[in-house]
Amino acid sequence: TMSQSNQVLLLSPLYAPTQETLENNHDCIKIWEHPDRSACLASVADQVTAVATHSGFGIDRATVEALPNLKIVANFGVGIDTIDLAACTEHGVTVCNTPDVLTEEVADMALGLMLASVRQIPQGDRYVREGQWRKNGEMQLTQTVQGRKVGVVGLGRIGLAIAKRCEAFNTEVSYFGPRKKTD
Repeated sequence: TMSQSNQVLLLSPLYAPTQETLENNHDCIKIWEHPDRSACLASVADQVTAVATHSGFGIDRATVEALPNLKIVANFGVGIDTIDLAACTEHGVTVCNTPDVLTEEVADMALGLMLASVRQIPQGDRYVREGQWRKNGEMQLTQTVQGRKVGVVGLGRIGLAIAKRCEAFNTEVSYFGPRKKTD
């Protein structure tokens, strides 16, 4: 367990198993449990060396600047757009996140949603469950994914994983992003 002078400030609830591990191994302060966030922050400011947050919540400049001994912001998630990187850099605070943790799962879900949309899987499920086939006969045929044009906005890790899956459906994949891909 970390000493009293090295506390971890949790800015938001995290994925339960991750939070449990943090709490079992470190002296954690869950700021959301305190009615006055500012007072809580001021009372622990000198002891906090690490902050744990998630991509949906992040950390702002005011919080970074309120923690003079802050060394690291650990972000549970891929995105860092809710992290004030300029403030962290100015104050020598390391920022880390969790890239690649969910890349394949997000790409799988994207393809699942695409298939569900084009093939009208939710509508077909309702059609059968509501017994509509008894009075209306077969549900109308749906479209195919085969040979479609697919656009991917942002061909980073996740976008590329989605594009690779789309190729299995003989689609024409185009992308839009800030950097040209040579491969």
